[in-house]
Amino acid sequence: GTIPSEMGELENLRYAYMDHNQLRGEMPDGVCALRNSASPPGVLGVFVTDCAGTNPEISCPCCSSCEPSIFPTESPSTMELTTAKPSSKTPTSSPMTMEP
Repeated sequence: GTIPSEMGELENLRYAYMDHNQLRGEMPDGVCALRNSASPPGVLGVFVTDCAGTNPEISCPCCSSCEPSIFPTESPSTMELTTAKPSSKTPTSSPMTMEP
């Protein structure tokens, strides 16, 4: 999903850890206004999102820390599913000898 613009209305928000989820897109201006506010209320001191890595989930100019995403960047509808096929071979065992 996307980050709702209503999040920018949370004037008492002090900490937001928005990394390691499936949010995508641009950070709303109202949220960055909370981060850049110079005096309370609305000083978002810690703001962490998935805005790092080669293909970041979030575009955020105002985060205090950017983390790489742990989720695939492709949507589930475009991802190929692979399944492991059972092997027809049975494991063979060899006698084990120990030297004195």
